[in-house]
Amino acid sequence: MNVCFQYRLYPSKEQECQFENTLETLRHLYNNALAERIDAYKHEGRTVKYVEQANHLPCLKHIALPLSEIYSQVLQDCLRRLDTAYQNFFRRVKAKREKSGFPRFKGVGRYRSFTYPSWNGSVKMDGNTLRLSKIGAVKMKLHRPLEGTPKTCTISRHADGWYVSIACEVEAKPLPKTGLDTGIDVGIETFATLSDTHEGIENPRHLKQAQAHLRRCQRKLERRSRYSGMGKERRLLSKQSKRREKAKFLLAKAHQRVKRARLDFHHKIASALVQKFDTLYVENLNISGMLRNHHLALAIADASWGQFFVVLKSKAERAVKTVVEVCPENTSQNCSSCGEYVPKALSCRTHSCPYCGLVLHRDKNAAENIRKIGRQKSANKEGRDTAIKRQREP
Repeated sequence: MNVCFQYRLYPSKEQECQFENTLETLRHLYNNALAERIDAYKHEGRTVKYVEQANHLPCLKHIALPLSEIYSQVLQDCLRRLDTAYQNFFRRVKAKREKSGFPRFKGVGRYRSFTYPSWNGSVKMDGNTLRLSKIGAVKMKLHRPLEGTPKTCTISRHADGWYVSIACEVEAKPLPKTGLDTGIDVGIETFATLSDTHEGIENPRHLKQAQAHLRRCQRKLERRSRYSGMGKERRLLSKQSKRREKAKFLLAKAHQRVKRARLDFHHKIASALVQKFDTLYVENLNISGMLRNHHLALAIADASWGQFFVVLKSKAERAVKTVVEVCPENTSQNCSSCGEYVPKALSCRTHSCPYCGLVLHRDKNAAENIRKIGRQKSANKEGRDTAIKRQREP
C-alpha cells in the first residue's frame, strides 16, 4: 500500500522565490491549457486530450521561457491534473449529479503545490537535505524516518511555510487479532457511539471552540486597507498593505490550527479502534447531501466524518483489519432487538420500542443495527466466495 510522509522544508529566500515562481508559472500553464480545451470544443467541436497538450510542451518552452526553468515531469503533472479534473467532471455528468462541477480557472494563489511524479533522478534525499531537479538542495526537518520505496514527491505551500509530501510504497504491519468487532454510529452530540460500549466518544468541536478567535482575526483583516496609499488617486499606484498581509497570515494560521487539531483527533481515535477491533462496521453516509441542512451543516463539517472514514480505512488496511460499509437506511428507526420500525424525530434522543420494550439511547440503538447489518453482509460475502471457489474446483 502507499503511505504519505510529510516533512517541513526550510528553503532559502532564493529557493522560496523559485517555489513561488514555479507555482505561478504552473498556474498560467493550467489556465492556458483549460482555455485551449474550451476553445477547441466551442469552435472545432473536438476534445483536446492530455497527450496532445503534453506533446506541445517542448515547443512552448521556446516561446515561454519560464517553462524551461521547470522540470519537464512537473509540467506534465500540471496537465495531468487538468485531465483528471475533466475526467471527474464527465464522471459526475454521467452519474447525473445536480452540480457537475466543470473545471475552473485558477486565480492568484489558488495553485498551491507541484509534484515530481518520478523519484528516480529528479529527487534525491541526503540526510536532512532534499535535492530537487532545477531547484537544488533544500533543508528539511526529518522528524521521523522514511519507510518503504519512495514514488512521488509533492511540494506544497501552507499557511506557516513549505512542506514536502513523499508517497512511499510500504508493506503492511499486521496487528494482533483480537476477535472483536463493533458497529460505529457517527453523530454530532457525540462524535461516535460504539455498539460494545455504553459511553460514546466525545465530540471535541474544534471549530466551535475556535470561532471567537477566528472572528477577531477576520474583523482585524477587514479593518485593514488593501493598499498602503491614502488617496483614491494613489491607490492604483501604491503597494499592497503590509498590515493587511500580516492579518491575512494570522487568519490562515488560525484556520490551519483548527484543521490540524481535527486531523490529530481523527488519527488518535482511528488508531485506538483499529488496535481494539478486527472488523469495524460503519455507515456509507451521503455527507454532501446532509450538508444541505443549513441548521446542521456547520456541526457536520466541524465533525468531518468523511475525513475520519478515510483515516480509519487507511489505518485498517495497513494493520490488515477490515472496515465494512453498510446502508444507513433506518438504522436509527429500526429496533435493534426485535427489528420493528419505530419512527422518531431527530430531536428525540431515546429509542423506546413499544413492541419489545427496549429503551436505550438513539445512537446506541443505531450502532447495534449497524453491527447486525454488517455481520449479515460479511456472512453473505463469505458464502458467495465459498460458492465461487467450489464452482472453480475441478
